[in-house]
Amino acid sequence: MPTQMIDLKDDRYALLPQEEYQDLMAQAAGIALPRLPALNERGNYPGLELVGVLIARGLIVDRLEAGLTQEDVAERAGVPLDVVQDVERGGEATGDERAIDAIDAVLTSARQGRG
Repeated sequence: MPTQMIDLKDDRYALLPQEEYQDLMAQAAGIALPRLPALNERGNYPGLELVGVLIARGLIVDRLEAGLTQEDVAERAGVPLDVVQDVERGGEATGDERAIDAIDAVLTSARQGRG
């Protein structure tokens, strides 16, 4: 979907796909979001790898929107910093359900506190 422009009152807004918005947010913070994996020979994404990347992208964007650092999240979630870093790379820690739940709880709380 190409970017669309919308005029509301005296302001002009750009409407763009969520993935592009997330990439722009991350770039502004000096962070590169993990890329989606390559399609396999049947034209599908490899399932487990895709899940890890989607979890990572969502958590990074949520963390940036909450104004938190990886260190903040690790401390508040009670998980080691390297776990947060691994999750944000889409690594093996994305399979650690307790860590993901703790990180998500921190980010959910931070979002609710700002809204």
